[in-house]
Amino acid sequence: MRLMCLSIMSALVLACGSTQTTAKARAETMARIRPGLDRVRVAETQQPPKPFDAPFSGSASALVGASQAEIRAGLGPPTRTDCDDTGSVCVWVYHLYYLPANYIGGGQELVIHFDKGVVSGVTKLMTQ
Repeated sequence: MRLMCLSIMSALVLACGSTQTTAKARAETMARIRPGLDRVRVAETQQPPKPFDAPFSGSASALVGASQAEIRAGLGPPTRTDCDDTGSVCVWVYHLYYLPANYIGGGQELVIHFDKGVVSGVTKLMTQ
């Protein structure tokens, strides 16, 4: 019985530790991405309009498991969203570039997939 209690306590300590590690990794990932998004948002308001690119390197997989509220707080509003009729399955897209209306091209996009309000997958794409 004592061994079983110790095993359960060890599992709880490990689970709490991994939750803190996951939260830290999410915060660090969003902190890496957010400055570029902020610069893109500023570039959209510049006159005359000029193209701007703010890609980030590394993985964004630490965002898996985050809530929509966490993502919105960490990255701001998405560039565009697409949700099913129930709103339980959504895709949020963040453009890490800005192109004025008369330009042709693309740049890096962060595509975040949500299932029931929780990130289920993250993809980085390069559009042209």
